[in-house]
Amino acid sequence: MDRYRHSMDTVFAWLLFAMFAALSVLLVLLGARIYAKSASDLNAVDTPVILSYLTEKMRGCREPEEIRIQEGNCLVLPADTPEGGYVTWIYVEDGCLKEALMPLGREPVAGAGSVIAQVQEFELKELENGLLRFRVVDQTGSEGYRYYAISSQGQAAET
Repeated sequence: MDRYRHSMDTVFAWLLFAMFAALSVLLVLLGARIYAKSASDLNAVDTPVILSYLTEKMRGCREPEEIRIQEGNCLVLPADTPEGGYVTWIYVEDGCLKEALMPLGREPVAGAGSVIAQVQEFELKELENGLLRFRVVDQTGSEGYRYYAISSQGQAAET
């Protein structure tokens, strides 16, 4: 009987250890999944942030009458550099909204721009009376619009 009791103690100890190990692995996997979700949410840039970034770029232009829209939904802004002769391009490439500082008269080459955010869609439209409309759909599918009016005093006004 003692021998039977001793073997049951050993089996119980091994079962307890196996259950502890399995629950530990499950807890680590659950924590990894939660961390991955949190980290991906932190890296996501949503539509209001993208539109605010574009707002600040427009407000930073000293010569808003020189703002233009190029073919292919590219926004070209005069750059505020001491040397002059540069423009900032904001455009979409490979599902990313990008920004590139280029010499006047040159277009950005593929892969040259800095990534602002991942977007599904980015649309620029020039409306009547110098009104510009931006439409952005971020990677989560959230859509947003922003309108800008170029005033005669040389200031970009958000509407």
